[in-house]
Amino acid sequence: MFPLTGPLHLELILQYIFSLSLALAVLNMVPAYYLDGHHFLVALINFKLQSWTPQHRALLAQTILQSCSFLFASLIAVSLYHLLVD
Repeated sequence: MFPLTGPLHLELILQYIFSLSLALAVLNMVPAYYLDGHHFLVALINFKLQSWTPQHRALLAQTILQSCSFLFASLIAVSLYHLLVD
């Protein structure tokens, strides 16, 4: 039999699972290589900038992806540095 606080603990666990799932979904949509945001960005550029040549769209996507990938990797490196040093 569950104690009286059983439903409260279950609700708390479900809230943690929901928060973790949401955080992973947001993280996965970062426009960086090997994440789903990469595919979303390319699709968005191709949809919104149809008047541009395919070479210009590809160059724009590559520039944005490289910039975001560099920033994402830099943030991870700084976070790991502070985690290990501090």
